[in-house]
Amino acid sequence: MEDKTMDELQMMISGRLQKDGKEIVRVSFFREKAYADALLPDAVIEKSEGFSQAELVLLKEYLKENEQIIYEQAKTVNPLKKWMES
Repeated sequence: MEDKTMDELQMMISGRLQKDGKEIVRVSFFREKAYADALLPDAVIEKSEGFSQAELVLLKEYLKENEQIIYEQAKTVNPLKKWMES
């Protein structure tokens, strides 16, 4: 992805969740009308629209390279606090 494209990319991280006895984090990437929904720790893109295959490969690489940082950020997510503030 070009630098301009990366500047326009936004990422949203869930809190830590349990699925099939494994701790997971959901990560969503957004850019204009494009989106990609992914799961860690497997760096699997579950759904996407508007990203090229090459961009999806880069997003998966990003997830793998930054997995520990993303898990640390997920520790700070409190969905009930956000919900109560709205």
